[in-house]
Amino acid sequence: MNMKILSAGLAIALVTASVAMLVVSEEGWPGHDGLEIFGNANGDWSIDEDDIATIQAIIDGEEEPNKFADANRDGKIDEKDIEHVEALIERTADFIWILDGNGDPVKVSLPVERVGVEYLSNAELMNVLNVSDKVVAADVAPYMMKDFYFPGQDLHNIGQMHQNPNYEDIVNKTDLDVLFTFSPSDNDVKNEKLGSTDVVFLGLYWPNVMEPQDSRFMQGVMKAGYILDAVDRANDYKEWLEGLVGDMHDVSSQIDPEDRPDVLMTVHRDYFAPGGEDDKEVRTFTKIDPLSQACMLAGGNPIAKNIVDDWIGEDSVYFAQVNLEYVLEEEPEYIFLHTVRYTYSGDTLEPAYGYDWDDPANYTERIDAILKRSDIGTLPAVSNENVYMTAGDFRNNAMGGVLGALYYANILHPDKFELDPQAVHQEYISDWMGLEGYDLNQSGVFIAPALE
Repeated sequence: MNMKILSAGLAIALVTASVAMLVVSEEGWPGHDGLEIFGNANGDWSIDEDDIATIQAIIDGEEEPNKFADANRDGKIDEKDIEHVEALIERTADFIWILDGNGDPVKVSLPVERVGVEYLSNAELMNVLNVSDKVVAADVAPYMMKDFYFPGQDLHNIGQMHQNPNYEDIVNKTDLDVLFTFSPSDNDVKNEKLGSTDVVFLGLYWPNVMEPQDSRFMQGVMKAGYILDAVDRANDYKEWLEGLVGDMHDVSSQIDPEDRPDVLMTVHRDYFAPGGEDDKEVRTFTKIDPLSQACMLAGGNPIAKNIVDDWIGEDSVYFAQVNLEYVLEEEPEYIFLHTVRYTYSGDTLEPAYGYDWDDPANYTERIDAILKRSDIGTLPAVSNENVYMTAGDFRNNAMGGVLGALYYANILHPDKFELDPQAVHQEYISDWMGLEGYDLNQSGVFIAPALE
């Protein structure tokens, strides 16, 4: 065999006069910035005939190799990879390799018929991709919302997956093909405990509201499309979502920094919880958090976006605890209070809100109490009654941050943005989640005071 070493861990082996095989070590194998599915050899956002042409060019020595050209991940780039890409295109492949949301290679057996979901973002994505009928199991939060997300379906409650999951119950009662997890941690343990069930962390945990096309969230949407045979739907959703962000960015990018109101993005807890006046710590969100990103996309200036890194703990990169004096010094003109109803840990918190709740009184009562607090009465947001409570859906769900940005924009710059947030929200529910009978004019609580 005639061998020519190209670089450390990278070599071309001429097998016969007509067939070439590229052998590459994991360390010496570059990737790309496109869709992280093995078989996407040309680095765009789809697997198609162009990838076959790229793999052939790599085999022929006409293009540089990359790790995604090894479609079957057997350590070689050869004709078998072309065959596997053809099977992926034709939807006849019996497996697919992806990089999960943590950047780890994960093999998923195909086809997928029985799905389990953790938390609301995965549940919502199943509706978006029009594959909710495949879901047979859900953890606590989506199970509590099963009549909304999965009406009429026989769903198994797999309980609280964040701490001490009952793996034996899941194995014996669900027969899952795939479990889509929410947390980036513990997936190796879940994979070991669940046996033949493929455990997939899509990365929905990490959206990028300002540039969704560069996010692990959007990667996850497309990967789920390929895993669940819903590629066209995933791609259409990607284009729709990116189009909304583009329309908003066209407006907000033209807003002068001096015209961007200062905003406190915080949570309904600690100081702002009922009876919390004695707690002088306030949680506020940094610029990588979906809430602050949504605020910026809406033409606002979140006061914590430039908090220096040493204010942020190792496990708290998305938010910081600041003292009340910091908030008073920054003098925010608006306050948006993020609320969580069903937590990933399995808790149910007040106030209630969401798709299955119709009374905004829980929101308005808490806002009224905050407006009466004397120690923040000098804040422009309080004196002008620009204090709003917003649903956790605007941070935690598959559409969350962009929907939140639309609502925030209507409040911060009602004369600049032409998009009607409730109309877009309704379009999302009806056209993307497929819940045509749900009417936001009649149901749901997502923001208070209500928009005019």
